[in-house]
Amino acid sequence: MPSQVALEPAGIILAGGKSSRMGRDKALLKLKGETLLQRGQRLLSEAGCNPIVVSGQNVGGVSDIYQERGPLGGLHAGLQTLLYQPPISSKPLRVLVTPVDMPKLTVCALKRLLDVDSDNPVYYQHCALPCVLSLTPDLLRYIENCLVDHDGDRSIKRLLQSFDAKPIKTDKVEQLVNTNTPAQWHDALKEEQV
Repeated sequence: MPSQVALEPAGIILAGGKSSRMGRDKALLKLKGETLLQRGQRLLSEAGCNPIVVSGQNVGGVSDIYQERGPLGGLHAGLQTLLYQPPISSKPLRVLVTPVDMPKLTVCALKRLLDVDSDNPVYYQHCALPCVLSLTPDLLRYIENCLVDHDGDRSIKRLLQSFDAKPIKTDKVEQLVNTNTPAQWHDALKEEQV
């Protein structure tokens, strides 16, 4: 496996979910003239991420190698794509991972995660995503083992626990809310108009 590291962090947007509770692809919902996917790409870019990988074939991103495995399958596909980026440094590549369905997420919240000086993963104590991971052989091995184990815990939360992730506090928990249903999306749109 090539050694990977860039001076800038990379970004992964998890946009491969089925959106079954929403009834339509959440990545394509529009907020203030841009889709949630476009918004996510902009936020990661403004936070300093380069490159940015979108995980989700429905939106033109990379397809999961292990199908029907949830967010961990999308994370794996994104990390595998990043392995082929040219190495710039000998340190592991830092990767900021976000879900596509957080309409209140801010650049400031993402930068705050990136600013934490830790070799371990970093996340907000209230939810597993967004998070910052280091692309290491151990991380890839862990994820692949979870994906091939049909009975294993494939949650991002479990991954963070397994790598002694550092939780940080926030007093802006509302920025970390997912929109999974039409009612939640309607509420998010109403709050944006206030």
